[in-house]
Amino acid sequence: MFTLWAKLISKKQDKTFWLAAFKYYLLIALFIAAPLVWVINMLVFKPFLSKHIKNKKEILLNLN
Repeated sequence: MFTLWAKLISKKQDKTFWLAAFKYYLLIALFIAAPLVWVINMLVFKPFLSKHIKNKKEILLNLN
């Protein structure tokens, strides 16, 4: 994703607007989108995978 933004910004004449847009994109991605994706992941996948995770953990602990 960084490569796409870097190419886009480097091609433009008015870089200040695009740099500001990238700054706000990063803020939104880090502080809004990432926590939402994490919560959705925990609500949707964790309940169904907990047994699988427990089994994997026990297998790895028994290797010693």
